Formats: sequence, C-alpha cells, structure tokens
Amino acid sequence: MTTEPDYPTIPLENYHEYPIEEMRERLRSFYEDMSRRRTVREFSDRPVPRDIIETALMVANTAPSGANLQPWHFVVVSGAETKKKIREAAEVEEREFYEHRAPEEWLAALAPLGTDSDKPFLETAPYLIAVFLQKFGYLDDGRKVKHYYPTESTGLATGMLITALHQAGLATLTHTPSPMKFLNEILGRPTSERPFLLLVVGYPAEDARVPDIKRKTLDSLRTSAVIVLAVGGIAVSGFAAELLPDPLAAGWEGEAVCERLHEDEDTRVLRCTFPPGVGHERHFHAPHFGYVIVGGRMQITDAEGMRTVDLADDLSWHSDGIEWHEVLNVGDSTATYLIVEPR
Repeated sequence: MTTEPDYPTIPLENYHEYPIEEMRERLRSFYEDMSRRRTVREFSDRPVPRDIIETALMVANTAPSGANLQPWHFVVVSGAETKKKIREAAEVEEREFYEHRAPEEWLAALAPLGTDSDKPFLETAPYLIAVFLQKFGYLDDGRKVKHYYPTESTGLATGMLITALHQAGLATLTHTPSPMKFLNEILGRPTSERPFLLLVVGYPAEDARVPDIKRKTLDSLRTSAVIVLAVGGIAVSGFAAELLPDPLAAGWEGEAVCERLHEDEDTRVLRCTFPPGVGHERHFHAPHFGYVIVGGRMQITDAEGMRTVDLADDLSWHSDGIEWHEVLNVGDSTATYLIVEPR
C-alpha cells in the first residue's frame, strides 16, 4: 500500500502498456514516419485550417516542464501585414549576421544548407508561430513565481509541436534570427518573455528541394553508461556528468550568458559575459582552454565547496574538464571570458 502524499493527486488512469512486439512495431512505424521529416525553406501559400494548428499547440502543451509551470507562450501569425513586418525586421538582423557578425567558418558550415539573409518563406507560408519563453509567471492568487528551467521546458514543448505538425502532414522551419527582440514589439508581448524561436508552418512548395544531408547513426549518437557496483556505494562512468548542461546550454534565470563565436569539427569558441549579480547555473565542462578578456570577482561553487576568486584581465588557463560547478559574479564590474573547447 502506498502512502497518501500531502499534495493533491489523481489516479493514473490513462496509461497504456503494450505487448513487447506491439511496442516494437509502434516505435518502428513512428520512427519511419519521423525519419521523413525535413526542414523546408520553400513553402506553398496553400491555406491550412486553423484548427490543425490549434490541435498541434495542444500537443505542445502536454510537454513536461520545470515544476509544471509551463513557461511558454505561442503567438500564431497568419495576417499578411504582420508577416511582412516580421520578415523585414528579421532580414535586417540576418543581413547584419551574414555581412558582419558571422565568422567565415560559420558561413562555410551554412553554405551546404543554402541559407542566406533573404527570408521569403516568412511571408509565403500560411502560418508563423512565434515561441516565447516566460522567465516568470503569476499564480491564480496574483503572486509572482519564478519559472525553473524555462529554456529546457520551452525546448521540449517546441520539439513536440514540430512533431505534431509533421504528424499532420505539414512542413516546418525553425528560424532564429539574432537578436529576436523585434518579435516582442511587433506581436505585443511583454519584455518578461524572451523570443525562443520562430516556427514557419505550411505545405512545402511543389518543387521544394532540401539539402542532401545525413543523420547520425545510432552508434554515434549514444553511449551505454555502465554502472559498476563498488564497496560502499555505486560508481557511475564519467558519462553521467553530461546529464548536466554544458556552458552554452546553461544560463542564469532563463537568460543565456554564453554565446557561440565559432564552431567547426575541431574547435568550439564561447564568449561568456557576467554583469554584477549574474551567474552561471550548475554545468559541466569538457576539456578546454580559458582566457579572461575582462576580469572580475567570481564566487565559484563545486565539489570542493565555495570560494571567491579574483580573475585578472588576460588570465589564461587549461582544464582537463570539470564534473560540475556554479559561478556568480559578486564584484561590481562585468566579467567576460572566452572558453575554447578542442574537439
């Protein structure tokens, strides 16, 4: 007999268990269907019934979220004038990216995908769905509540939305111009919400073509972590550290603190910026080199405890990897440093 918890619960009535062979068949069929999913950049202007989009949003809303706070908001855009405004604003940011901000290596990586600063699909496709991340919300009694893991939660909901739209027979494109704050202004969303991505939705054009690319094999995308019984407890392989976010995925109160400056098959370069009072939530580090552009006073918490260190300008270091740590800027100036990760 289970003990009744001291919070409201209901019976688990809608769970379905399937025989093993049916499990395999259902997964095989689902995989075959999902393996046909492709990102499309050439859309038809054929209309799509609104209820199809709304049902897909209901699927997205079944996603798990930190403390079940559901930190997402979706704005469905179908009006021609609004789509035109979004395209114009997005192309301004995209031209800046392609002409000034993007390093040559990044442009070379994008070349096989055929991307550029021209985004006609933002007007052609019948729907744009702007996905917003809510850093905080309000309870029914009006109290303000912080949202936990809003980036991860919104990412899960967006993945389920893309899957639902594919199941309905629609094509999608994830569009992420940077920065995307123009979406708050055009769509009338509060500054407490951060644009997560812009999802383009519709039927592919009849003559649509997609890049000739390959997906990872099973052997290359997974590692089987071996749990080894040891005297006094259980030891788990170092793979377990990767359950934490890496420095790029980790942020602070729902906001990113690191940006990718460069990435290729040999190296990834991140720039991390910490204004006073801003930190870096718990994360792991692969082997890397570090370089301090602008120093500051940082509070570091790891397996050895908590300590405060003063990082000087032009300081550099090498690390063989860090299982986990947390960082907080406790000084009065903004600290900035680079992380260079050899592959």
